[in-house]
Amino acid sequence: YAVPAVVKHVVTVVLVCLASLGTWLSVSTLISDAHFARGLGYVHLRQGNRAVLEFGEAIAWRGHEYLTSHWLGKVHLEMGRPRQALPPLQHSLQLHAHNDAALRLAARAAIELEQPELAVDLARQAVAVDPLAPDNYQLLALAQRAGGRYEDAVAAWRQAVAFHPEDAELLAAMAQDLHAAGQTLDAVFVLQQALTLKPQDGRSHGNLGAFYLQLRRLPEAESHLRQALQLDRANGAQWSANLVQTLMLQEQWTQALKWAQSGLSAHPEDERLRHLLRTLEDRQEIR
Repeated sequence: YAVPAVVKHVVTVVLVCLASLGTWLSVSTLISDAHFARGLGYVHLRQGNRAVLEFGEAIAWRGHEYLTSHWLGKVHLEMGRPRQALPPLQHSLQLHAHNDAALRLAARAAIELEQPELAVDLARQAVAVDPLAPDNYQLLALAQRAGGRYEDAVAAWRQAVAFHPEDAELLAAMAQDLHAAGQTLDAVFVLQQALTLKPQDGRSHGNLGAFYLQLRRLPEAESHLRQALQLDRANGAQWSANLVQTLMLQEQWTQALKWAQSGLSAHPEDERLRHLLRTLEDRQEIR
């Protein structure tokens, strides 16, 4: 039986097309891989903009490789560009939905973009992919906090703390959300635990002093706020104002005036300290 010439021609054309397609795919893969490798090189050299250009070229040649989009989003995020980071990270997740690293990066980008609902969804997906990764629960807690769901944030912090019960920073973060959820006594207890583990943490001393001030446990508030002022100068304006208020409530007017003056001298831009000082000066004039 002789094969008709037209069939031979069709078969030949098909084989040529397949060979050409294979060649094109091979060439595009090689070019894409070359751009990707150069992009990683620029990442290690901390040349983010050049890395972004190389990853973009790699995607143009081969857009179905999830890892390239992952790295493009990661570099954008590390350069402080969450708006540019989120689309490639979401594209990476379309290609590989169970990439928990990309889920975490995308959740971070969503938090920075003030999209808490998306951030919570992404963080929950990360937890589902790897329920034994403490970082996933921390991220979920931050996402819940961003959405104002403080009780849900506390639940996520508790899961993170279960993995690292002696992590003072995790305990301090959980205390903040306990306080925001209206559970100030529990927040005090947790911050006390944190300070047992890290007694020189000025921020925790300051926050504990603020919680005691709210509870009107004034001697304890004063003690912790004084320690905060020694250990955490970065938040000195806040701790100074809280200390002045604590001294005023204890009717230690001379000390309150002294701390208000020194606080405002160190932080002249702070309106709360300015208001407290004016109140104390007005009281002196009245007397």
